[in-house]
Amino acid sequence: MSDTPPVASANATPEESTTNMKGPKVQLAPGSGKCSNASTTAPSHTTTSSSIASSQESSDRVDRHRAKAINWEELRYGKSIHPVRKYAHCTDDIYLLVEFLKISNVPDLDSNSAKLLLHTLKLLHRCSYSAVDICSTLAHASAYFIDVFGVCGGFMDAAEVGNVLVTVIFLAHSYIQDETCPLHVWHKYLLRGYCPLNKLSEAVLRVMAIRKYILRVDDAELSTRYETLSGTAMPVPLVDQVC
Repeated sequence: MSDTPPVASANATPEESTTNMKGPKVQLAPGSGKCSNASTTAPSHTTTSSSIASSQESSDRVDRHRAKAINWEELRYGKSIHPVRKYAHCTDDIYLLVEFLKISNVPDLDSNSAKLLLHTLKLLHRCSYSAVDICSTLAHASAYFIDVFGVCGGFMDAAEVGNVLVTVIFLAHSYIQDETCPLHVWHKYLLRGYCPLNKLSEAVLRVMAIRKYILRVDDAELSTRYETLSGTAMPVPLVDQVC
């Protein structure tokens, strides 16, 4: 956006740890298996540690196999995502990111932005938001970004696009969730190298102004965007209506 500071350097990358986040958390091993909408409740006392480890190892093998099977040459944005694929929480997030970028009409993306967006999805997973929540958030954010790009696209390069996408994802997340991860956490773990917290707050307000402070997305448009994300990227149930 025209009133935001310059893009962070390639060395200013978001941190991996989210141990001090507010709100619900779930401990996830790096590169854990396929994304799931299942509950994260503790296993029964009859479940042995060896069977849990075996199940996790099997899930990891399946996910690695699915990742290797990706045709990166034919995958849209594949050349940008492939170098940073290891930062994905799971293989499903790679497909989810591609679909999100498509419905956001993102013309181009660099690898640093792809890495930042994979970290963003990982943040949402580690805060225990469900697949439905994540797809709903991205559905709203994609509509917001199209409006922002229509006004400020001439001032954005491929790197700036990633920072703006994270900003609109935060705004969508704040709009549709009852329990939210606050802006200072997003800044600390994702956008600290992009701009100071007060400037990030101004950027969020700028997005709201571009939307004329209307964050609701038309039901028909929202349904189409949500179904695209949930149907091709993550195995989540459809809902009759999202916020």
